[in-house]
Amino acid sequence: MRRFLLLSGCLAALLISACTSGSKFPDPTGKGSIQAINAISASPTISFFIEERSLGNLDFKAASTKTQFDDFEYTFNFDALLAGETEQTRLASQLLQVVKDMEYTFVISGDLAAPTLTFWERAERVYADGDTVLETSFGHFSAALGDVDIYFADAAIVPVAGNEIATLTPGSKLPPMDFQAGDYVLTITTAGIPEDILFTSDVLTMEAATTMLFILFDTDANDRGPVSVRAFNTETGATTNIVDPLYPPTVRFIHASQDLGAVDIYVDDPVTTPIIEDQDYLGISAETEVPVGVLPITYTAFDNIGTILINNDIFMAPGARVDYYVLGDGASPVSLPTVPNRRSIETLAKFTVVYTETNHDSLDLYIVEAAADIAELPPRFAGLTAGLDPLLTQLPEGSFDLYLTVTGEKTIVTGPLQVDLGLGDVVTAIVYDAVNTATADIVVIPGF
Repeated sequence: MRRFLLLSGCLAALLISACTSGSKFPDPTGKGSIQAINAISASPTISFFIEERSLGNLDFKAASTKTQFDDFEYTFNFDALLAGETEQTRLASQLLQVVKDMEYTFVISGDLAAPTLTFWERAERVYADGDTVLETSFGHFSAALGDVDIYFADAAIVPVAGNEIATLTPGSKLPPMDFQAGDYVLTITTAGIPEDILFTSDVLTMEAATTMLFILFDTDANDRGPVSVRAFNTETGATTNIVDPLYPPTVRFIHASQDLGAVDIYVDDPVTTPIIEDQDYLGISAETEVPVGVLPITYTAFDNIGTILINNDIFMAPGARVDYYVLGDGASPVSLPTVPNRRSIETLAKFTVVYTETNHDSLDLYIVEAAADIAELPPRFAGLTAGLDPLLTQLPEGSFDLYLTVTGEKTIVTGPLQVDLGLGDVVTAIVYDAVNTATADIVVIPGF
């Protein structure tokens, strides 16, 4: 048995790296490059393998690192942890003969229960010194959009029938095309109707001797507009969200300082008109659109513009959705800007904890099955202190009890508070100061 295991390991190494001398396997003549992209909008993390060797974990809209392999035949596999399972399930497999100097991109898309696996191949691009062009490709994996026309041109050129690069149908990709380096605007319209503009990017500065892939994805709760586009630099591995400036960033203001009092909130400098008026403790504003760039945020006492409580700047990226907490002592409050991940995952519940409580030096948080005894269980999060970045955990569907205890002890400060979670839920629990300083309050906000 020991000898068999050693031989099996050697065979796996040969299949993947083919670097053993004196074997009966053919010598490689070169290498090809492999990359994978996850286009399933509500999927959990998908694991990508060559045979059984991991090539990375793919969140929605993410790409694996481009990796080179010898020009042999391999099976590429995609696995994920499905609802109620303790081990990953194989979602899809693809046998591929790698050819030297070729690049292969796998895209897993469609329904998680029966995904579609697409792969594209192209010759590796080699640029000459002094090249002034770049290579671009466009792919479409948004079933919600249907057929679209793609325009990629100078900002001054208005989309007109006949000027489109091509029409894309869901699941398709355009062949690579060369463009001169320079500034471009990506415009997407309903197929055959150039005046029905679905998406227009900001000006994109495209550099020479780069290879770019633009993909249309289904939107999720993190997106502001109806179209989601991501650009992949296939040479460097860099990825960029391409946003439509018609959909500016938003801020939601959360008042978590118990003794700060009611406040007015301004986002102009000098302050003139409050964007939020008379927000008191535990208040949560609606999402409010703000300009792109450096945003001056000023808190004053309610109806008293001369009493400035907070005055700082944050950078608002195009299309961003920021939650802006204020917490701490009313005499010296602090701000906590966060960018929550609101994307729903169909196989689990996402549970985020934002800790703003200051009456204790720190507390432990337990999240346990309903009616479970915490005496023999570890905390989910230990040593929580005010102002930590939000903490995300993933949970199965079911009923859970929340407890706060003294750090390192089982002495209960708050709880149990029961929370019922379903698959796909995105829930935030905010830990606040309580009127009784010996305890604390937990407010659970579904869909936050």
